[in-house]
Amino acid sequence: MAVQPGGSDAQMAEAGSPNKLKHLDYLQAVIARMAQNSFLFKGWAVTLASGLSAYGVTKSDRLVLLMPIVTTLLFWGLDGYYLWLERAFVKLYDRVTQMQCRLVRRLLAAVA
Repeated sequence: MAVQPGGSDAQMAEAGSPNKLKHLDYLQAVIARMAQNSFLFKGWAVTLASGLSAYGVTKSDRLVLLMPIVTTLLFWGLDGYYLWLERAFVKLYDRVTQMQCRLVRRLLAAVA
């Protein structure tokens, strides 16, 4: 998911300080990591569901055939959680682009 901040890079450079730009870099890295993890979860879900389905068909066991459904639902929930977090960080990114530099300095000082 591409991050689309509230202002252009030129506007952020004009209104922003190095602290603000660094904070935006941190947030963008978190958002990219969340998107990558979400993609990996989907890959694991497909692999696991395919493998369990193939195993269930060869064994002709209905209980084993239910396992791919359960694992798919678990991965679906985990992916939904990561998507929710990613959207929250995108909203935070948008809010930071609109903040005054003084407030960003205070936030970074509190974290460090």
